[in-house]
This record gives sequence, C-alpha cells and structure tokens, in this order.
Amino acid sequence: MNFGDDAEAAQAAARIDPKSWVLRAGAHRIPLHRPMLAKVGSYIELSILPVAVSWGCGLNGSLPRFQLTAAELTELGHQLYKPLAQFHGYAAAKVGWDPESLLDPAELRCEWSDELNDGSIHGLVLCEELHAELAPSALPRPTHTHILTITPVGTLGFAPDPLVVPHPATVRQLLARLDGDALDAAIGAFLSAQTARTREPDTLRPIAVNGKTVRGSRTRTSAAVSLLAAMTHSGEVLAQRQVADKSHEIPSFAPLLDGADLSHAVITPSKSCAGDETSARAS
Repeated sequence: MNFGDDAEAAQAAARIDPKSWVLRAGAHRIPLHRPMLAKVGSYIELSILPVAVSWGCGLNGSLPRFQLTAAELTELGHQLYKPLAQFHGYAAAKVGWDPESLLDPAELRCEWSDELNDGSIHGLVLCEELHAELAPSALPRPTHTHILTITPVGTLGFAPDPLVVPHPATVRQLLARLDGDALDAAIGAFLSAQTARTREPDTLRPIAVNGKTVRGSRTRTSAAVSLLAAMTHSGEVLAQRQVADKSHEIPSFAPLLDGADLSHAVITPSKSCAGDETSARAS
C-alpha cells in the first residue's frame, strides 16, 4: 500500500494487530506477519506478508514454506484484499508477488497508461482522486473511498495447472543465476543467423540502436535498469547490453556491437547514442 506522505495514516495501519487475520488456502490456515513500513522515494509504503508463503522472506525464519497449488494461491490472493477495508488514507494498493512498481502514481502515469486503459492490470486499488485521473472512463465510478478499479485478481498470473508452467519465483531465481550479457549474446546470435538465411546477398541491412528503461525494474535500493539494444527494422533484437549505473549510452555503443554480425549493415543510432566515438564506430 502506498500512503503517500500521510505518515499518521500509515502508522495507524501498522499498529493493527494481525492475529485475527488467518486466511484460508485450501486446507491450510495461514496467518499474516505484522505490517511493515518503509520509506520508498517520496512515499510511505506498507507491506503485509502471509507467513511462510513468500520466497526469501527473512520474517519466516526457519519455518517451512507452505506448498500451495495455483488454486490455493489464487484463493489466498483474493483474501488478502479483505484487510484493505480496515485501512484508510492510502493512495494505491495491490496484491501480488512484485506489486511495488504499480504503487507509484508517477510510474502508473508514465509507464502503465496503456495497461490501465485496456484493463489488463488486475486487482489494482486506487483512491478516488487517482481513479478519476488514471482509470479509463469505461470503468464504473467509485462508490466508496477505495475500490477495485479493475477486475479482482484472477489466477495471479499462474496457469490453472501448476505442473504446466514453472512457478514465477522459480523462473526469477533461474534468470538471476544466468549471465545476462551471455544470454543476450546467445539469443542475438540465434536471431542474427535466422535473418541471414532470408537476406538477399549484397543488400544493405539497416540496424537501429536505441536504449530503453526496463519497466518495473526500480527497487527500494537501486535505480531502474537501462538497456541498449541493436534491432533490425523487422524487429529482431541482435544484441543487448545493460547500461552501467550513473552512465549514459555512448560508452556501451561499441561493446554492444562487438559480437554482432555487421556485414552489409547500416547502423542508425538514436540521438542519445550520438557522439564522436559512436560516429567512428558506425562508419
């Protein structure tokens, strides 16, 4: 929950005793940890975690994790919205594995406007003021202070059968162990080989180089991740690199293209990549 700068409301919410909140997930009865407050940028955030459900949660100590099915996780997710009715003064709230990026009104305005308009963000709760500003006019108007502006959580993004698709946390843990540059290079080499098969001999191939900020990558302790990518005009990403923190895209331009096949290529860098070094490399 994002309480903005309303410290009084946030502290009142944090004082609520969670002992009466025992949620049902199939045959399991799952209590909640005490609410936790944290200052995130310009606003105060309150988090409530179910006991022994989250991955890597220090609050759980040595407790074994509940082994919940997708249906049980969905049931638990729905019930986590019930405590929201006891809180007042927050601007935005959401249940999920990584809901933080959807709690900042500035990020909602800049990065999630399309998803808000097409209704693809499920379970986002907004105060009346933000609802009036951000929610599409087709959605029902709020009838009380805090409402579910979008259809409540369905399956929390999981397949109905947990054996069909790996758990999102499993995917995250696997990706965290990989060398990001090596993975990008392998995918880029594969795509480059595919496009080479269909390219006519001796024809020039345009490749655009541009950088983007990864949506939702900002955390409490780190800035958002910026990636620089080389892409064909038909949409294949041939190379990609993370731009170093507190830097800009020009130093990453040459290393980005070192492993790419530039035969018969015309490089078109974005304005943010422009510079003497870039021009020399592109020529």
